[in-house]
Amino acid sequence: MREIPAHRAEKSYRCPACANEVPPGQAHVVVWSAEHFFGDEAAVRDRRHYHSYCWQSA
Repeated sequence: MREIPAHRAEKSYRCPACANEVPPGQAHVVVWSAEHFFGDEAAVRDRRHYHSYCWQSA
């Protein structure tokens, strides 16, 4: 998991927890599997962007 501060959030994403947009300029977290079946590169490709509050609630 990596926290993305608001000043580094440059694109919009769809939060998989609530299906709402994570807009540019909003702090959020990026999450990926530490034990991906196909290795580290696949884990990075499959990363997801969550609202911070959605990730804490999951």
